Amino acid sequence: MKKYFFLIILFIVYLILSSLNNTKQVLSITDADNDSTVITVRLNFTDGINSKRVTNLLDNYNKEYYIKNMIGKFNYDVSCTNIKICIDNVFKDKDDEFYNKYISTGFLINSIELIAYKEEILTFLDNNGILYTIIN
Repeated sequence: MKKYFFLIILFIVYLILSSLNNTKQVLSITDADNDSTVITVRLNFTDGINSKRVTNLLDNYNKEYYIKNMIGKFNYDVSCTNIKICIDNVFKDKDDEFYNKYISTGFLINSIELIAYKEEILTFLDNNGILYTIIN
């Protein structure tokens, strides 16, 4: 009898969890309000840029963006909407030697791929003199 009671409770928990809405709104291809399009942009830093400077730079950008990839000495596959979280994820994914070597000075980044609204990101990049390539 206890076994059936336990199964009924599990079934009720399953129904409750499946009925909860766990969706998250994401960037759309077109925004109905201002007809702005979303593009993928690769920020190119020819001599490389320190991860701490990139953090300061993107902290000044107060619009929505999504980082897909950072390329430096290694290819850092990241998935985040905040540069600080991306940098923290790189340190978590690497070994202790990498962490100890680069935690205080930062590491070099050659390019960053991010998704953002076209008009907002291009204006920001042009104002800051950052080289970029639009990826389709």
